[in-house]
Amino acid sequence: MKPAKIIIFLIVTVITQSIHAGDPPETMSAAQYYIDAANAFHQGKYEQSLTALDACEDAMNGSNSDLLPYAEAVRKQIRKRTTPAKAQYTLSGNLSGVIGEIIYELMATENSAIIAEGKLEITPGDIIVEKRSETSYLKSIDLPEGFRFDFADFRKQKDHITGFGLTLDIPGKNTFSWDWYHAIEEGKARKIQGSGGIEFTEVIIDGYVTIDRMTFSCDNVLRCYQSGLLRMFKAMDIDNPDWTCTIKKGSYIHWAVPEQSER
Repeated sequence: MKPAKIIIFLIVTVITQSIHAGDPPETMSAAQYYIDAANAFHQGKYEQSLTALDACEDAMNGSNSDLLPYAEAVRKQIRKRTTPAKAQYTLSGNLSGVIGEIIYELMATENSAIIAEGKLEITPGDIIVEKRSETSYLKSIDLPEGFRFDFADFRKQKDHITGFGLTLDIPGKNTFSWDWYHAIEEGKARKIQGSGGIEFTEVIIDGYVTIDRMTFSCDNVLRCYQSGLLRMFKAMDIDNPDWTCTIKKGSYIHWAVPEQSER
């Protein structure tokens, strides 16, 4: 690992410890899980690090989500180190035909210029899936002008989905994106950063619950920041991303799944 990246993660660890020094036990637990994840990452114990990150997100339980960007940054570094060449593949499950419709508007926020807008009909072959572990997938849909819309599919042995993350990415560029949705009731999730909401249906695969279909019940704005981790230590203005993608109300995606499932 390059010295600069080691320094960045050490800084994150120190900041995390200082930020949460006076927090209640629940938040301290999340912070400690994050520190354990970072330490395991430095030692090359990636599966152990991912397990600690899952525990960190469980401990937050949709609140005190300031650690989420740091946790996702560690996940991103693990993906880079553990995904072999040509690891991306297309999953179609039992789906066929049109399985989604995305109405979108991509914007560069510096000059409020619309980069692209329109409607995409999604077929099973349009969903590219990167397998990160036995219960973790990154599901992506390519957008115009080099952008990509991602769903972080972390499957867990729970009765229902408690939350999930969506990102706006530019493959090949050093960017950071993470928008977290917290389940407010069964089948409905609210966007934590800014306004937005999604309705979803669940599916059980080998005893793990995941999302089968998402419907955007209102306009949802996904944010993307330039320079990724380094930008986070240079007074990044969370409310002013470099790019946004508004997924319009009425858009939906029936996510493809690889295994046979119970509905």
